[in-house]
Amino acid sequence: MGLIREPVLAGLHDYWSAKRRGGLLPARAALAPEEMVPALPHLMLIDVLDGGSTLRYRLVGTVIAAGIDPTGKTLQEVLPGGAYRTHILELYAAVLERGGPMYCRHRYPGADDSEAREVARLFLPLAADGRTIDMLMVGQIRHAPRFVATSMWQERPERFDELERSFLS
Repeated sequence: MGLIREPVLAGLHDYWSAKRRGGLLPARAALAPEEMVPALPHLMLIDVLDGGSTLRYRLVGTVIAAGIDPTGKTLQEVLPGGAYRTHILELYAAVLERGGPMYCRHRYPGADDSEAREVARLFLPLAADGRTIDMLMVGQIRHAPRFVATSMWQERPERFDELERSFLS
């Protein structure tokens, strides 16, 4: 996939695409963790409830969690209030509205430009019936100039720059 810069996310998109049948969305049951081992630390499974008004963490990879465990909680419970929460919920809403996969990259400034992080995300919808999205598989890769042990949730960024947003097939 030429648009996706990160090999782990490109591989995840290829895997998801291979699970589609007849243009339908793949079901969670069609996925096998042992077939996507490189992506697992960078992966989230999000339950889509109440027509998308509630999103609940089903699984959060170790690299994303960075010391917190949001499993079983809603995004609204876990995400800090303010601009970051609004931004993240808007990304999920865009995917649910469009009904297909989305790749995006954002830059989150740190205390100074040397601390800025770039985060790439790949949203892949899943549907038990092939049409109605009931889960999202989200791959996330964080690029930082140095190792940072905290998650974006803990940092509560109030500013960000959208570098790229692409709806995929």
